Amino acid sequence: MSENQKSKQISCCQRITEIFKRPSKIIQSQPIQSQQDQQEQQVIQGNQNQNDWLMIEEQFLNKISSAGRRQMFYDLFQKTGIKTIELLILSFKNSNTSFIGKRCIQAELLILRNMYERFNQQPKELQWTFASATLISDNDIQIQQQSNARIKNILLVGITGQGKTTLINSFYNHISKITLDSNLRYLVIDDNEQNREGKSVTREVNQYKIKIKDDLIFNFIDTPGLGDTEGYSRDQEIIDQISKQIKKMKDKNQIIHQVIIVSQLSTNYVVENTPTLQQLALLNVLKLFGIDMAQHYIHALTFSDFTTIHRNNFENPNSIFFVLTQRDQLLLTRNFQQLNQKSNNLLTQSPTNSETAVLLSNNQLNENNKEFCQFQNSVYYQNLSNQISLIQFRKNTENYIKFIEKISFSEGFQLDTTIQVIEERIRLKNQIEILGQELQLRVRIDQLIQSNKRKIENYQSIAQENQNFSYIEFEPIKRIKQCSQNIYMTNCQDCKKTCHKNCSVSNQNLINCNMMIRLSSGNYVCESCQHTVEKHLNENIQYIQEVIEVERFYDDMRNEHNQAITMTQKLEQILQEQIQREIDNDARIILILDDLKNCFNYLFSSALYKLDLREKSLKDFLYKYFKSFENQLEKYFRESIDIFATRRLVENQQLNQQNTMFRLRTENFQRIE
Repeated sequence: MSENQKSKQISCCQRITEIFKRPSKIIQSQPIQSQQDQQEQQVIQGNQNQNDWLMIEEQFLNKISSAGRRQMFYDLFQKTGIKTIELLILSFKNSNTSFIGKRCIQAELLILRNMYERFNQQPKELQWTFASATLISDNDIQIQQQSNARIKNILLVGITGQGKTTLINSFYNHISKITLDSNLRYLVIDDNEQNREGKSVTREVNQYKIKIKDDLIFNFIDTPGLGDTEGYSRDQEIIDQISKQIKKMKDKNQIIHQVIIVSQLSTNYVVENTPTLQQLALLNVLKLFGIDMAQHYIHALTFSDFTTIHRNNFENPNSIFFVLTQRDQLLLTRNFQQLNQKSNNLLTQSPTNSETAVLLSNNQLNENNKEFCQFQNSVYYQNLSNQISLIQFRKNTENYIKFIEKISFSEGFQLDTTIQVIEERIRLKNQIEILGQELQLRVRIDQLIQSNKRKIENYQSIAQENQNFSYIEFEPIKRIKQCSQNIYMTNCQDCKKTCHKNCSVSNQNLINCNMMIRLSSGNYVCESCQHTVEKHLNENIQYIQEVIEVERFYDDMRNEHNQAITMTQKLEQILQEQIQREIDNDARIILILDDLKNCFNYLFSSALYKLDLREKSLKDFLYKYFKSFENQLEKYFRESIDIFATRRLVENQQLNQQNTMFRLRTENFQRIE
């Protein structure tokens, strides 16, 4: 029977059940157990757990004299899942500063140290040498692809010193079936033993292709660590490298099957509800991804004692891992809500109504949280072997098996959304920078406009003060009037005055004019003007003397007034040009804000992390960075541009602050067979 024919025999309910399975994890089929077998298995498991707990009571709790102290440890062990002697010893680690040790008084420390010595006994010295790992080359990849081998792309991210390099090295040793007693250790990456300068060992994005099985290859994409001593500029270089790597994968039609977030178990990402520098550094990478990444990640906790974790890193709403889990549950809820409708239709059409398709409830969604794995990879490189290192090695092996299983069955996520998020974040950054430039220009224009307005007012005041720069004087003038025919006047040529009107004496006989008088000297002078007769003529014109009003000017005042008027006109022309620049600047700023709105809308709907700064609204975001331009921005926010619509929608969805039943469960990764 062909595969197609077999698939047609699968019932609708079975198909629905397969659809509802998480895409990143496929649960292999197991033989159906009868109810009696299941009950017997539960009884055996319960007896084993009871025996383990009785040993803790016998060897530790019953030796504590104070009932209050016994109850305190009883509650602590129940809360943290410490149910075996091995887990108790691992969490104690023979140290009064360990998770258990720091809670003990002196007598309790003595009891635990005796237990530790009996448990650990004599350590064994190990001797081994290093060898370089054998990786798959690109040519080998091509051969493998031709034979339909599965290649799983695994992106490792984390801050500096969290153990990404050691994780790859120890994973290769696990694949190579290296045991604690083996005399060989493989190195995929040579980290120079120790890096004591606080710098990331990995300087650029590297790929390490490791053969898991004949038809399965893991391609580890190792990224440089963020937040090292080289500062923000180095972090930005790393972010650019990771962005370029993702774009290269997209160009090759590749997908990412799993993102491994590597962090030390002891790293605090939130302290007193405030994100630490480690969280902000890691956020710089995680914000590149689309929301679909939330269903395809593993949180690898390194340097683990396999007993305790910082719950605050996962349960505090201000933690990036809490938000990441909320994104995952949001996607699951949406998927189940969409598929639930489809299932109702399919179930009514199913020919096998006796079968049941089980859908996850809300409580089941809360219980089905994203997994994490704990590792103590240094156990591969210790020179001594004891009981604790054997337990740690076994737990590493168990977790690597789960690690491989999860990645092997992961369908991965396409990079279209992630690429778009990266482009939108670049666009966001560029537009914010352009907005800053436009706002600075706007401030300068406003300053010039206000300055020129003040100058215009000043010049107008000067012009008004000097507008009375003229005055009137009464000035006598002499006007010549043409006389009628045969009418003559005796006129003085020196003083331009008519001395005798209607004088009929000719010029030759002016001494006979009635106005002429003879002096004792024998000379004749004019009685009217006292000039000699020789200065007079008998003419057909008359000099008429009048008093007229003459406008006079204060030259300094007139110059100041005219200059003020001229400057006012020039400044008004400049002011109109500046007002037009302001209008053009307003138009550009509105376009930028519209573009930012579209950019934020996409990031709100599709980005794994919504904003760079803890879900601030656009207005708060801009005000934070452009505080000095608040007055200029306020004008635009009062207008009808609805740049907060998406923000309100996200707040209503309560993606970050919702109460949740989310609790991390470590039993699956801590159980010792």
